[in-house]
Amino acid sequence: MPVSTVRVILLTALFALAQAKVVAQSASVSTYSYLDTLRAVEHLFAAKRTGGKIYLGVGLPVTLVGASSAFLITTLVTTIKLGKGKENLGPIIIASSGVGLLPTGIGFVRRIRFSRRNEQAILRFYRESKLLPRRVKRQLRPKYFW
Repeated sequence: MPVSTVRVILLTALFALAQAKVVAQSASVSTYSYLDTLRAVEHLFAAKRTGGKIYLGVGLPVTLVGASSAFLITTLVTTIKLGKGKENLGPIIIASSGVGLLPTGIGFVRRIRFSRRNEQAILRFYRESKLLPRRVKRQLRPKYFW
């Protein structure tokens, strides 16, 4: 086979593969079977719970270290009398621990929103009515169906 024929075959195969991928990514939940959707909801909730654990694992220690170091510094400053006396130290502590507050909050929200109890309630509702809540349907992506 000449090299140009191999290139044409290869490019045609890649083009067909790319088109198939686009169709798979844009398919709606209704194109998948009942069991596929059940499994996809389980994958979605497991992935979001894992993400919540990661956010908490990063955010909580950063928040605690920031708050404790700020508290230590403000205690030393007031003990050595470098301050003017009774000052409001709350904003300093919140500002220093603020870096970790956002991921901690995201982690807590994900842990609550994607809890096993909520997952079981949604799966039970889907088994009974064959309908998914709008927010769950919006979050389902083709990657959860594979």
